[in-house]
Formats: sequence, C-alpha cells, structure tokens
Amino acid sequence: MARRIIAVDVGNSQIAIGLYMGKVRSRFFRIRSDPTETADEFSLTFQQLLFAAGVKADEVEGAIVASVVPPLTETVGGCLEEMKTLRHVLHAAY
Repeated sequence: MARRIIAVDVGNSQIAIGLYMGKVRSRFFRIRSDPTETADEFSLTFQQLLFAAGVKADEVEGAIVASVVPPLTETVGGCLEEMKTLRHVLHAAY
C-alpha cells in the first residue's frame, strides 16, 4: 500500500495542504495563515481536514512542512508532531 503523506506549504497569507497517497495528490486544501493561531487550533483544523478527506490520522505516515513564515514553522510543525501516528515530520524554511 502506498504511503500517505501530508505536505504543508506555509505562506504569508495562506497555508496550502496536500494529502498524498504515494506520489499522487489525493486532496488539496487552503487555509488562512494566522501567526496568532495556536498549535491546538491548527491541530483541530488538520484533524477536521483529514476527516473531510475520509482519512484517519493513523493512516498518515509523515508530513513535510515548508515555510516562509518563521513564527508559523514551529507552530504548524509542532502540531503535526503531536499527531502520534506520524513517524516523520520534516521542517524546512526557504
């Protein structure tokens, strides 16, 4: 079975979230970038998006976070790390 991965691109005005099954993007979401939002709030949002996609959190193996917003890099990455089912979370700033 192909791996499920969450790819997150944190921009100044929006956060793009892609849910991949292997190399194929199965779902795509955009949410507002808000540096005042807490990790708990982002965590709830991610859980709701997974639910909307019909995906259980334990089906997702890893996440990749790319960001140009340093205050959100750790917040978003941290909330994904809190999803205990994720084996790997990679943070990258560019």
